[in-house]
Amino acid sequence: MARYRPLVWLCVLATIASETVTGLAPAAAHAATPCTAADLYTRRVAAPATATTGARFGATAVSGDFNKDGYADVAVGAPQDTVGGVAGGSVTVFKGSANGLVTPGTRITQANGVGGIEAGDRFGAALAAGDFNKDGYADLAVSSPGEAVGSAANAGSIAVFPGGSGGLSNGNWYDQTTGGGGNEAGDNFGAALAAGDLNGDGYADLAIGVPGEVPYQETAKGGAVFVYKGSSSGIVGGWTAKQEDAGGSTEAGDRFGAALATGNVTGSSHADLVVGAPAEAPGSDPAGSGAIYVIPGAASGKAAGFGLTQEGNGGGNEAGDNFGTALAVGNFDKDGYADLAVGVPGEVLGADLKSGSVVIFPGAASKLGTAFWLQEAGAAEQATSGDRFGAALTTGDARPAGHA
Repeated sequence: MARYRPLVWLCVLATIASETVTGLAPAAAHAATPCTAADLYTRRVAAPATATTGARFGATAVSGDFNKDGYADVAVGAPQDTVGGVAGGSVTVFKGSANGLVTPGTRITQANGVGGIEAGDRFGAALAAGDFNKDGYADLAVSSPGEAVGSAANAGSIAVFPGGSGGLSNGNWYDQTTGGGGNEAGDNFGAALAAGDLNGDGYADLAIGVPGEVPYQETAKGGAVFVYKGSSSGIVGGWTAKQEDAGGSTEAGDRFGAALATGNVTGSSHADLVVGAPAEAPGSDPAGSGAIYVIPGAASGKAAGFGLTQEGNGGGNEAGDNFGTALAVGNFDKDGYADLAVGVPGEVLGADLKSGSVVIFPGAASKLGTAFWLQEAGAAEQATSGDRFGAALTTGDARPAGHA
């Protein structure tokens, strides 16, 4: 790559200068193998200090500067990790440094100030990082969507671990009552998490997916989102969102809130909330084809939003596509608007069942721009049945070139 040439030539010249040249030595005597330039994509393996079978370490991950030393730290979820003989889940935090991640990392469990550990809690099933109290340190939100709250099995809960100069400190526990809701069996509060300043007050807010919830004033278990506002004391009650906020309707099993992302995709001065409903049946189309909903941020928390499906965006709504299973926001074209990536892991390509696709919606001043599609072939990989390309997504400036 062009940016490495100066380094390569310096290495060659240094090698030549170090040789003793006498008489008319053949050119081959001065030949030098250029130094290998630094590889931006060098693989580093980060593993937990304590490994248990079936822990699913790496099922989730998020980065944030929890100790404000200028290096990003990485938190990795293992939602089925065995802790004290119980498969309740854990999170391992790896500090960033000038030499990369510091291993083996620090293990966090529900015992770190947030309660007891029970089998199936799935602590670490979703993660989000944001400065919820605006003290300059990133905080870590961790969900336990399988947590039983009282007698309500799988009602779900979350914990927020504040950042500080020494890293993360013990967490604070929250359930739906913080937002004025109730804990019912199967709500799965915390199935997805996303952080962003949705109301423009300078504090990061926390969006919490509750795909098994019966939304306020609705009768079906179609899912909802709770947004807990950031404040000087940490997160506090905020507002809720449902499909009706974006021109949709709540039906049983839609799983609205199963995926979340935040970012300024509509050009307002606030971060917007994007919600996946991967089991949605749009109109008369089959269940499980999926939909997404964009709910713009506003000073009051939310503005009227809109929904999108594959129909009219280069694809069709077929059963099992699960459009909206994964979401990610990043500015891919560097035009001032964040763009939206949507995973469609159940998409069928030709004869390849569930090979998967990703749909990109460019950000725009109001609604999103014309979509385009990505498949594995875009990375010179052959799509095959069951690949589920698009089941997980993330963004970042990996080259770096100024584009996500």
